[in-house]
Amino acid sequence: MLPTMPRRTVTWALTLTLALALTRAGCTFDRSGVGSGPTRDRSVEAPGDVALDVAPVDTTDADGSPADGPADAAADLPDLAPDASPFDGAPLAFDDGRLWLGLKSAPGPVALQRYDVDARTWTAESVLPAVTGDPFYIRSLLLPGQQGEVGLVKTVSGTATTLTAHRFTPAGAWVVDFTHIEPDTSREDRLDYDLAREALSGDLLLVHSDGTKAPTYRTCSAGTWSSAAAVPVTLTQGTVLWVELVSRPGTDEVALLYADDQADLGAVIWSGGSWDAASAKLLEKNLKVNPLLSPQVVGNRAFDGAYEAGTGQLLVAWGIGTDSVRFNTRSSAGSWGSVGNQSFVGGKTEFVDLVAEPVSSSKRIAAAIVDMGDGTERLGLGVWDGTGWVGAKEYDSTIHDWNDQGTGDQGAAVAWVGSSGQAVCVYADKGGGTLDWYSWTSGDWKSGTDLPLSGKGVTESVVLHGYALRDEVVAVLSDDGARVYAATFDGKSWTAGPTPLAQGLAHTDAVPLSFATRP
Repeated sequence: MLPTMPRRTVTWALTLTLALALTRAGCTFDRSGVGSGPTRDRSVEAPGDVALDVAPVDTTDADGSPADGPADAAADLPDLAPDASPFDGAPLAFDDGRLWLGLKSAPGPVALQRYDVDARTWTAESVLPAVTGDPFYIRSLLLPGQQGEVGLVKTVSGTATTLTAHRFTPAGAWVVDFTHIEPDTSREDRLDYDLAREALSGDLLLVHSDGTKAPTYRTCSAGTWSSAAAVPVTLTQGTVLWVELVSRPGTDEVALLYADDQADLGAVIWSGGSWDAASAKLLEKNLKVNPLLSPQVVGNRAFDGAYEAGTGQLLVAWGIGTDSVRFNTRSSAGSWGSVGNQSFVGGKTEFVDLVAEPVSSSKRIAAAIVDMGDGTERLGLGVWDGTGWVGAKEYDSTIHDWNDQGTGDQGAAVAWVGSSGQAVCVYADKGGGTLDWYSWTSGDWKSGTDLPLSGKGVTESVVLHGYALRDEVVAVLSDDGARVYAATFDGKSWTAGPTPLAQGLAHTDAVPLSFATRP
């Protein structure tokens, strides 16, 4: 017995000892960072995956002295007690979340809140990354165990736009790994970058625009970012405006989708170590553009993609200049199909959100389709079943009245309620004061009872997060008063968080917020 040693310390030491023994025995590990079941134990940081909790062992500290604590052996870093928190409270446990917010004033420009999924509580953090400029978009990821987290923040200051890679290290400090600065603000309200994590290796992939027709990418392995390089394919002819990355479950494959200022949509596959030139495809040359912009370019993310969990088939859907949504699939063997057409709304699609059901045998992908202008704003919903669409039609024809002025907004989002077979959509309805939603289990989608949110205006943008191992969904909303609200769905009803969760969001058109959970 070790009566004087905290339980977490004992667990950490045993985990380290086991990992070292197995490593020396030549064993290999699953590096996905996902536990084998829904059981949650706060005595460890990433259930079931000692390989990600323990990096290759070095017997010396960074200064060359002998390693004398678990943190030294695990990551060759200065000593940290196993319970040391990178923020204000206990370390985030499995499925806990962190919300990044871009704000107009203190505690911004970027503020952080932690979410305890068991208690359903939100807590403001006081340890914040040092950010300069006006935040427009944020992409963040939590890393397994105590490996820290990363956040890519797009800011504007004067006539320059800056993309900054912030990283919280196991040593307990925020660092800036790199910045990409452009003397141009014309793409400030476009999400022209994205961040993804390879499912097996845990390595990160960043793709962003540099103002040319070729996207730029970097990779991050073991906390080290590569230098920037151009994606080595030529698909589109204009400046890259919108970027989306989609990770394929169970592999290191990542699909890159991107749109340019010529209304082109391109796709190419990252294999985990290189770009697959044979996969590159120009999917569309007539994406839906915003008629109020000059020049008329794609004003919202009018496309999205998702991998079927059960087959590895990639589905891509996008809006064009008619009342039809186009879609295409790429098989797990690597062949693209022919373009299909599906009617969702009696208008033109400006925004698409696709999310695959997180069940290993499933082919289902939920879809939200949003018409954000051209007279009447509309919401369409549907579910892809692997070969066609179920319940695909218009469900609300009087949603938020953007009149093409919500460039950058995410007018709806879909998520799956764990493995329950239920999908939900939260969207920007016409009125204020509530969270508005639909749910699906089969056939058509069903309207849910609105959740009152005190003081809330009209929804501008929606972010949803569904869990793989628990039947819950977290929603984060921004409204036209620059307020932020949060709520949790358990498959039957919604529970509101603090009202509001935050105020003074930096922008209501762009989406300066990001929510991620601990894998």
